[in-house]
Amino acid sequence: MLASLAAGIGVALVPDFIAKPGLDDGRFVRILTEWRAPPAALYLVTPPGRLRPRRVTALLDFLTENLTVRTV
Repeated sequence: MLASLAAGIGVALVPDFIAKPGLDDGRFVRILTEWRAPPAALYLVTPPGRLRPRRVTALLDFLTENLTVRTV
């Protein structure tokens, strides 16, 4: 999808963290800036218990930090 956007073929709804490099260097342009996509839910299911591998905790922390809805 990003290659199509860079080629000017169309428009897309892309998360900021994916589109950021293209926005920063001018390949992409924001349109419909007043419009907001409806919220989407993401559920992460882990095994029960308090012991959790560090890599799972790191992933949960990363997703929580980077996929939290932000208003611009």
